[in-house]
Amino acid sequence: NNKTYDSWTGLKFFNSIPVGTYQLKISRDDYASIIEKIVISENKLLTKNITLIPYNQKMLSKSIFHKKQKWYSFGSATAIISFAIVSNLIADNYYKNYQDDITTSSAISDREKYEKWDNIRDYSYNLSLLPIAYGTYNLVLETFFKFRAKRSKNRILAIF
Repeated sequence: NNKTYDSWTGLKFFNSIPVGTYQLKISRDDYASIIEKIVISENKLLTKNITLIPYNQKMLSKSIFHKKQKWYSFGSATAIISFAIVSNLIADNYYKNYQDDITTSSAISDREKYEKWDNIRDYSYNLSLLPIAYGTYNLVLETFFKFRAKRSKNRILAIF
């Protein structure tokens, strides 16, 4: 219900919090805030041990996560595009055979195979756009979080 019961620094014990579900928010300058859902039950002791993570470390962790996602995405896109290139080569080969065929039945067969592999190539190229878009999204977020970590007051060294 967005009501603040108390605010303090350090260790605190509460004896008379009404039974119910609450959001416990822990924050401190230069640290990433933590919000946890807690349930206060009647006649039960609730203990929470919470460790705050320095803000720049949190930003670097997010940057590293997005860096990995970026490379997974671009790697997937590369694999899909490679498959599209191979499909194109196969389609070209069937098209050449189609042009060189002397019988109608082999020409029809090669033309159908050509169209099949031509369609696979088109689908593959189109499908590769998804991981490229997701990789670009992660590149932007990686850069953003790396920048935020560098701007933080408490700097830490990170080797990438």
